[in-house]
Formats: sequence, C-alpha cells, structure tokens
Amino acid sequence: MPKRVIVLTVSPQPIYKEDRKAAEAITPGDLVDMNATGDLVKQVTAAINVVRDVAVEREEMGKDIDVPYAINDTVKVASMHQGQKFLGWLAAGNNVTQGTKLESAGAGSFRILAAGVAVARAEESVNAVARSRCTMTWM
Repeated sequence: MPKRVIVLTVSPQPIYKEDRKAAEAITPGDLVDMNATGDLVKQVTAAINVVRDVAVEREEMGKDIDVPYAINDTVKVASMHQGQKFLGWLAAGNNVTQGTKLESAGAGSFRILAAGVAVARAEESVNAVARSRCTMTWM
C-alpha cells in the first residue's frame, strides 16, 4: 500500500516547522495561519494570497493523515513553495478537473477560483460533495 502523506514533492523539500500549538482542531492538509496570540488556526479568509503553510501528519509519532491535531497540540507544518505538490482540502460543492485554478475558501480549504487570487492548481479530478482531499500544486 502506498504511503499516505500530505507533502508529495520529494525535491526540493519544504521547510518543516514545529513551533506553534493548535488553537482549534486541525487536520493534516489544512491550510493554516497564526491567530492574534500566535497559535495556529485553519486559514480563515477566503480569496486572498495566502501563506503556503500546510499542516502535515506526525509520521514519526505513528500518526497518519487522518489523525487530527487537538487544541494545544504542537502542529507540524510544511512551509511550501511555488511548484510543490501536496494533498490539500477541497471545500464541499467544488467539482474540479486537472488544471483547475484554486483560491483559499477559508476554513483551511480551497475552492475554484472565483474573484480572489489563484494560489494552487488541481492535479486531479475531484467531485467534492463533502470536503475532500485533492492533489494540488502551489502556483
């Protein structure tokens, strides 16, 4: 069975950080940002140019991409760069095909570009009836 990971780019590797705690439940693949107290939350603002920080799994602790971080857990974050691939969350109600441009949807997810800033591109077709994982590349 293939390894289930959030970061899909082998080289160059993103910069990993483990210096912030969760202010809310965060699932690997969530787009994250700091709140006013310096804790991590799901990125809340839609349609903006976002910091390319994505919560990732704690493989070294035996946890995979389906194990969320609880409030006050230290969150492992990948700071990524243009061209790097990852497994992110597509907001419910978005049906994408390979090449669809995406923007932040808030709540740590992405949606089809509407009127904001294209920050990522879908690398596969996904019919997101509910919030769904999708392979993406940072633009």
